[in-house]
Amino acid sequence: MRKILAILNARAGTFLDGQVPDPAGTLKRAFSARGDRVDVVLAKPRSIGDHLRQAKVSDHDTILIGGGDGTVGRALSILTDSDKTLGVLPLGTINILARDLGIPFPYEQAVETLAAAEPMRIDLGLINGKPFHSVCGLGYFAHVARARERLRDLSLPVLGRHAAWAMSHFRAFRQSGRFTVMVETGGDAHVLDAYAVLVTANRFGGTDWRRANLDGGLIEIHVAKDVSMLRRAMLGRDLVTGAWRDNPDIETFAARSFMISGTRPRRWITRDGELFYERTPMRFQVKPKAVTVLKARSAEA
Repeated sequence: MRKILAILNARAGTFLDGQVPDPAGTLKRAFSARGDRVDVVLAKPRSIGDHLRQAKVSDHDTILIGGGDGTVGRALSILTDSDKTLGVLPLGTINILARDLGIPFPYEQAVETLAAAEPMRIDLGLINGKPFHSVCGLGYFAHVARARERLRDLSLPVLGRHAAWAMSHFRAFRQSGRFTVMVETGGDAHVLDAYAVLVTANRFGGTDWRRANLDGGLIEIHVAKDVSMLRRAMLGRDLVTGAWRDNPDIETFAARSFMISGTRPRRWITRDGELFYERTPMRFQVKPKAVTVLKARSAEA
């Protein structure tokens, strides 16, 4: 019998929209049917960290976290060095890690899939020693995150949230300027003028930005070079069609560790969707099979 604690973001859009009338009851029924003991906490966003720190020293062997990629990242930063197994309930906008683990949406289906999921070890990326599960972004991506920060506490309907998300990307597209980065790996240094940098834990590909595996033991850095607005628009097209790896305006490096430096002592950076003001140079590295998570069984995935 597993002892499970579920910490759910009470402000998640899925709950605010009334799509799930009884989130705690739905979760308890699914796991209890398999003989598990389940405790559920509906937490305000500002208190999730406190609940996670309490969970780390509790007798629960499995922690379910319900929220977006940023909430999942916060859970990993607290639970990585523990012996807990982490389950991800996708309640955010993009849900990168949940998607790559085969956890579907809507909520009821996600709960049923997690109840039958199997544990596996996955890699984490590290930036200056801090973990991330999927992506870090500089430049354009940081502008997007700063725009979204201003909208975070607004109680917007579904269409309003998606419109705000699209508007944050449009503003970032117009406001992103050139910056110089130096990427150091394997004794080589590459100096590039960029308007965006994306660092990923393992390799993403295709039109849907999926990872074929989560334990490949590497990180990738994609540098979008500073080009004209027209060529930036063409890059956006390639991102949609899946041809972005063949775009000459993106330079990609893959290794187990990198250093990124520039002219500023600190830069805004997104880490799994959350915004941070990080010192430079930034050291990125992979931490192989750093954490145990629940992955959907093959047939369900």
